[in-house]
Amino acid sequence: MKSDNVKVGMQQAPHRSLFNALGMTEEEMKKPLVGIVCSYNEIVPGHMNLDKIAQAVKLGVAEAGGTPVMFPAIAVCDGIAMGHIGMKYSLVTRDLIADSTECMATAHQFDALVMIPNCDKNVPGLLMAAARVNVPTVFVSGGPMLAGHVKGHKTSLSSMFEAVGSYAAGKMTEEDVNDFECHACPTCGSCSGMYTANSMNCLTEALGMGLPGNGTIPAVYSERLKLAKRAGYAVMEMYKKNICPRDIITKDAIMNALTVDMALGCSTNSMLHIPAIAHEIGFDFDISMANEISAKTPNLCHLAPAGPTYMEDLNEAGGVYAVINQLCEAGLINEDCMTVTGKTIGEAVKGHKNLNPEVIRPMANPYSSTGGLAVLKGNIAPDGSVVKIIDFDWVHLHASNVTVMLRREQKGTPGYADPRYWNSYICRPEMDIYSAGLVLYFIYTGKHHFYGNDEIKNYMIGDDYAYQLKEMPGIDDRLSRIIAKMIAREEERYGSIKEVIQDMKEYLMSVRKLPELPEFLEQPQAQKTIRFSYRIGDVKYSPYMKNYRFIPIEFGTKQERSQNGRMSGHILSFYRMDDKVKALILHEDCHIIRKQKEKEVCEGDIFTYAGTNIEILQIKR
Repeated sequence: MKSDNVKVGMQQAPHRSLFNALGMTEEEMKKPLVGIVCSYNEIVPGHMNLDKIAQAVKLGVAEAGGTPVMFPAIAVCDGIAMGHIGMKYSLVTRDLIADSTECMATAHQFDALVMIPNCDKNVPGLLMAAARVNVPTVFVSGGPMLAGHVKGHKTSLSSMFEAVGSYAAGKMTEEDVNDFECHACPTCGSCSGMYTANSMNCLTEALGMGLPGNGTIPAVYSERLKLAKRAGYAVMEMYKKNICPRDIITKDAIMNALTVDMALGCSTNSMLHIPAIAHEIGFDFDISMANEISAKTPNLCHLAPAGPTYMEDLNEAGGVYAVINQLCEAGLINEDCMTVTGKTIGEAVKGHKNLNPEVIRPMANPYSSTGGLAVLKGNIAPDGSVVKIIDFDWVHLHASNVTVMLRREQKGTPGYADPRYWNSYICRPEMDIYSAGLVLYFIYTGKHHFYGNDEIKNYMIGDDYAYQLKEMPGIDDRLSRIIAKMIAREEERYGSIKEVIQDMKEYLMSVRKLPELPEFLEQPQAQKTIRFSYRIGDVKYSPYMKNYRFIPIEFGTKQERSQNGRMSGHILSFYRMDDKVKALILHEDCHIIRKQKEKEVCEGDIFTYAGTNIEILQIKR
């Protein structure tokens, strides 16, 4: 046993005396020492029930022949931390959780671990720690919250934020908002839709690190306590068979998780955490891989906030394993990946049927033929950005530029969808150009082209009304003509979006000449100079920038730091790639001081930030 390092032999007599201080018996010391990493606290709704989960896990471990010992992990509620300085403290907790758990597990030489997370950064942080420590580990979360009920409709936390916006817009009274406030979050648990917490808990099942039901069984169900006990049994079986996280979290398992992510329509934040988990096993994950997976993986679920269903509905429909089973049957999952059940993922999901095709769409009738996430690159985000695909049901139909007869219910937004669509089941690519034109109208005017019941009725009935552009006061005539041609009758409309883009490009270039970006960012003239030395610290990997290493540096003397005004106490950081400096960054607020390209930082170098020259006097290694 690994724990023999702290329990067996004469040299360990002092260690045993400390175990005696804990009240541990000799019999307990002879058993495998199992760490129960519990994220219980009384500030996060998703964690307020984890003490009960921990007790159930401990019972399971003890019954299966282990000695359970609980220690804590921190967790932040992103909802409570939102909208103030606390927002900056949430993401960093992921790495704090990973680091602190690694420290505790290694320092005390645990033979196995059971991780009890629930909310946003807690789950990936403990997954990262599990991969690092690499002793038999099982995950059992606290479970999702039940959906709220307001005015006869299910609701979730996102409805709460929407209610605040509606109040600000004068569409809701204070009493209406209070109704949401009191009923949107009715139980403990992670928020009831497919937000980050539930996304990551579901993906623990896809990775093979959680038992079936881990992502979906509601927090308040007694079945959750049974699951916790079974997690205790499972970790002891893993210990006997020496199945460890790195046997489970492999490159193939990561790709499986990404596939399930696409099918479920998980949070975009999964694309922040999956690369970090992949890094822990030595897999250089590129977010662009998401598009390859998305291209062949249909989106089968539209859970809140993307749709009207909730985690409890997914659980009743068969859960994550039912989704994976469908993906296996379509040949989209590597079925040989190991799981904490002791079976491969292919073996584990067999028999898990889709019990509600309205919640989990069959492969033949998906919400879309492509996945729920997409990675976009362009001049705004040259390194890539992640978007969640919510309402692009027609996109796959238009890929081949064909006319399609829809045989299901009509979908679309009145006032934006081509009115000819509402009078038939015909869907054409040109109809998207119409919708795009009305979106542009809204962007430039701040108003819906058609609004109010009467307007909507006229728009849906009459061609003349629907295809005539309203006046756009203060808008250039050339732009108005482009939008007018986008919403004209089909025979007069642009034939393709490429034509629209070409005309828009010509228009934009005529009204303003866009300067070419210089190779290096231009810096404002400095008003003063700060001189300091820095020391290079330990190299750490940054999951946010591919192939980059994070190297902390600090100011020189304490006196020098105190004299530097607003920069006092701040840590400067270099992002380096192949020992070449890419950027000098003010770490606190992540402002780029100066971009460099293939240039080493040397003594005497001067960078400019906020009207201040920053001169490197000395490099200490």
